[in-house]
Amino acid sequence: MSVQLRKYMGSMWVFKDGVPMSKVICYASPKYYSDFREAGINTVTWNIPLGWVGPKKFNFDATDKVIEDYLSIDPNVMILPRISFPGNNQDWWCKEHPEELVVLSNGELGSGHSSASLVWFEEASYALSNFIRHIENSQYSSNIIGYHICDGHFSEWFAWDSANFEKDVHALRWVCQPGKTPVECSTPWPDYSKPMLNAFREWVRRKYKDDLEALRRSWKKRDVDFSTITIPTKLERLSAEILTIRDPAKQMNVIDYEICFQDTHSDLILNLCKVAKSETRKLVGVFYGYIWLNFFRGFYMQNAGHLALSKILKSPYVDFLAAPYDYENRVLGGACYSQSLPESVFLQGKMFFTEVDPKTFLTDPALKWHHLEHFAPRTAEGTVELLKRDYSYVQSMGMGMWWTDLFNQGWYHHETIIEALRKLRKIEERLSSFSQESNREIAVILDERSLLYMRPCQNMAMALRNVQRQWELAFIGAPFDTYLQSDLSNPRFDAERYKLFIFMNNVFIDMNERRSIDQLIKKDGKVAIWQWAPGLISDEGIDIENMRQITGMIINYEKKKGHTHIDITNYQHPITHDLPAGHSFGPELSRWHMVLFKESGFIEDDPTFVSSPLFYCSDAEATILGRLNPSDKPGFCIREFNNWTSIYVAVPYISKQVLRNIARFAGVHLYSEGGNLVYANKHFLSITPRLTGRQTIKLPKSMTVTDLWNDKKVAEEASSFDIDMRANVTYMYLLE
Repeated sequence: MSVQLRKYMGSMWVFKDGVPMSKVICYASPKYYSDFREAGINTVTWNIPLGWVGPKKFNFDATDKVIEDYLSIDPNVMILPRISFPGNNQDWWCKEHPEELVVLSNGELGSGHSSASLVWFEEASYALSNFIRHIENSQYSSNIIGYHICDGHFSEWFAWDSANFEKDVHALRWVCQPGKTPVECSTPWPDYSKPMLNAFREWVRRKYKDDLEALRRSWKKRDVDFSTITIPTKLERLSAEILTIRDPAKQMNVIDYEICFQDTHSDLILNLCKVAKSETRKLVGVFYGYIWLNFFRGFYMQNAGHLALSKILKSPYVDFLAAPYDYENRVLGGACYSQSLPESVFLQGKMFFTEVDPKTFLTDPALKWHHLEHFAPRTAEGTVELLKRDYSYVQSMGMGMWWTDLFNQGWYHHETIIEALRKLRKIEERLSSFSQESNREIAVILDERSLLYMRPCQNMAMALRNVQRQWELAFIGAPFDTYLQSDLSNPRFDAERYKLFIFMNNVFIDMNERRSIDQLIKKDGKVAIWQWAPGLISDEGIDIENMRQITGMIINYEKKKGHTHIDITNYQHPITHDLPAGHSFGPELSRWHMVLFKESGFIEDDPTFVSSPLFYCSDAEATILGRLNPSDKPGFCIREFNNWTSIYVAVPYISKQVLRNIARFAGVHLYSEGGNLVYANKHFLSITPRLTGRQTIKLPKSMTVTDLWNDKKVAEEASSFDIDMRANVTYMYLLE
């Protein structure tokens, strides 16, 4: 049996023996796999025992038993084993190797192996090789399409002891303390183990090429030596010279450690994938690249090891990546978007799978899993609409997915749900003959490295990314793509079709990326939105002139902090003319401040909920649209050049009304008004309205429209159509 990835019909597909496979699979135990098989889903992923039961001891009886259970239900089932390793929660491996575990900043041992442990890697590699050989030499090898390699918290490659939230839910040892500043908080930090220290010293030697003077100049430490390097203290890692921004001229030792950690953790992942690839020609993949995600105070991502996505994507040993969709505002009336960047994955010719894991109306109300009980659908009908919406996102993006019975409780074990999955499977079959190529005209640009130049434990980082997307950008009436900033330098990146670029968290922009921005974006009437501190840091360090060059406007800042928002002061411009008098936007006013932290046990006056420093535009050639509160300085400005337009926003959170108006100003096609959720590609359109009533849906060109759910033609050769819609019901259309 051959399993390959190919670009086909505008997106990436898995081919088995030359035939494209369905992109819809399930995460279900043998107990509930039949529910999905009944719906026409014949590929399953599940936790398959590794068989590594002790020091140099292997027993594959449990491995075979699980797979045989699937085969007894369906001899033709295709299986993607999810593989997890010993080395956490004080299991037998941890007891054998305490010197290889994470060491916390308070001196205590952590809960799992260090990402730098060569002993763990060597033994885990041997176990992985044995497992794959056993599978490939078994009678059921033709039922296996690949290997999903997992480790870390939640098996998603979050480095051990980097997670410190929702202690009552996840039984973690530590949690940030509400109402305390990061310095006051007693939560210990990883990783101060000997393996990590050795890895850091070797990494620094390689970076500075054994040039001690170069190291001392960079770190501004005359007494440092390669043999005496230490991991920065927790206090050093919590500090920043410019309030939330680390100055490379003064904190390069901290930045170096952050980069080293990402390298060390990603090397571990890639080396395990290399081991797997040496044993099989089938698919190999991992959970990774949760760039959109940010848990409380920004602490999680800097220490989780997920900030080397561009490196992972360049590896020949990784065929696919996976991630759950965002947990924030995923309820009915909310939105479905990945925690990772599928578009960047596709750009490198790899496959992406979204773990679609919503609660259903069958979920036990007593289950404390991220969201409180009332965030689950209350009825079978509500569950079906949630599944339709989530499927629509996946279909529009051309990615793979698995429906997730997360805790093996039979969340899909109901006739109404199974029938809905069956209909969605038939819709997938119908759409498989149409290209899934993107026609989206908005590109959101995120930068993974910028987080390493920002102090952790600050909530503003959340507003810069997923919260703005989940509550605002999602509801402007137009779909969008998201890319890594480093993708701008990729020759395969197609900048031509995008009319609007949104730079959300791009504090660091290197010289190559600056040249790409100048060449690809500052032309042809394109519009760019720059938020907060775009390009403040370059290869040569911090300089406010960097921001002036990237935005084309004179930007300055005050070394102050505040609860910020923008007050619209100019209603004469096309971007603002239809906004209601008194319109304001910004993190101080955002819904997540009131809802998200309450739900998660935080309080509204969290001392890290501030913007700092306070940037503003002082360009006399720019048009002022709004002012920054509390400084009353220009904070929302636009400057039109001969062939492009620059918009600067001094806060990290823009309202859906303003984003929609900017998109319209940029010439982006808006499918609908009224805050509807829209997913689309060249031949597929999904609308989930927030309000009940008659809606006008506008198309990019005259097309024939078919209602996929009801298999009914809606319009023929039309550039728009009117339809009665119900709030939170997802409508899916084929466009021909």
